Amino acid sequence: MQIFTDIKVKFDLEELASALCLNPDMPEYSELAELVKALEPHAKPAALLAEAAVIGKTPERILSSKGEFNSPLLAQLAADAEKLFPFIVTCGGAMENFAAGTDDPLRLYWIDFLKEYALGQAFEQIKAGLAENFPGRKVISLVPIDNSIWKIEGLREIFTVFPREAIEKIGVELTEYFYMKPAKTRAGVFFPAFKELDICSLCKVKKCNACPVNRNKN
Repeated sequence: MQIFTDIKVKFDLEELASALCLNPDMPEYSELAELVKALEPHAKPAALLAEAAVIGKTPERILSSKGEFNSPLLAQLAADAEKLFPFIVTCGGAMENFAAGTDDPLRLYWIDFLKEYALGQAFEQIKAGLAENFPGRKVISLVPIDNSIWKIEGLREIFTVFPREAIEKIGVELTEYFYMKPAKTRAGVFFPAFKELDICSLCKVKKCNACPVNRNKN
């Protein structure tokens, strides 16, 4: 198991402003720049990454050295995989608490956007690092998000992979209702494949910003 803390994030102001439909001539552009500057010291995403050897498969699930993963789609897509890599990636508690006391709707929206931006960068860094071990193959991610992909209850399967103290170290909590805190947290598995997979076409949750597969395609 690997624990990543204080993952470095680079905020590209021009990219952020463009995504928020702001240009340098607008007063909001300067406000965004000030917000990014204030938030940067708190941008410390964290992650957990484990390695699970595949020891058995059925059409409904994958049996691994770290437990069962009950997703028929995962069992199908990762049919040739010898290993799975469960992960949890979070924007971090410092970013989560940054908006405390803020009641400006626009500022709250921007902060939420910046949290997702930081989470996305952290996710891509973990994925890229893992991909170095599989030259010539694609690293695919699957997250419990939709019954046609992987039932949300699958989050419990991911969280049981990791020791409680490791989960606490990165400041993440999974509630009894399968809500992750901080909200900007992703949990699922990576697996190597020889071609890209269009998982989005199978998902009923369209335009979901929390989904790394959908996010990368936009």
